[in-house]
Amino acid sequence: MRFLGAASLALAVLMIGLSSIQTELSRQSLYSLSTAFWSEFRRLLADTHVPPGEILRRLSGFARYRELDFVSGTLQLLREHRFQEAYRLALEQSQVRSLELYPLLCQAGEIPGTVSLEHQLEQLDALLARMREITAAHQQRIDSSLRLWHSLSVFGALFVFIFLI
Repeated sequence: MRFLGAASLALAVLMIGLSSIQTELSRQSLYSLSTAFWSEFRRLLADTHVPPGEILRRLSGFARYRELDFVSGTLQLLREHRFQEAYRLALEQSQVRSLELYPLLCQAGEIPGTVSLEHQLEQLDALLARMREITAAHQQRIDSSLRLWHSLSVFGALFVFIFLI
């Protein structure tokens, strides 16, 4: 009976850890995709000089960016609103609202089409640098969590083994 209790405790710790890591990895995917989206948006803005709505349409052709709900939401709202307004409304309904990147994503959406192209690119560069920092910091937290949960599961298994002896 003691073995079952110790084994179930170790298994519960492992399951909690896996659930926590899975949540963090899905959040990391949003961090990375959002940063990549704005990096590509910035590149297309510099290279093509087309309106922001057209850049968004081009990027939405890539499957990985369609995973971002604010991209599809903005596309739908572009029929009725300017890019900045459509993007803001889509972000308000997006799953990225809970991310640390959210304020930067909001700021990025206000930039395209507002001032000179060079100034837009400078502002986007600054925001992208900050987005990359936040994404890297989040990845470091995930790596630390993985090490922690790995250690806890090893100690849990060791505890079960010692408890059996």
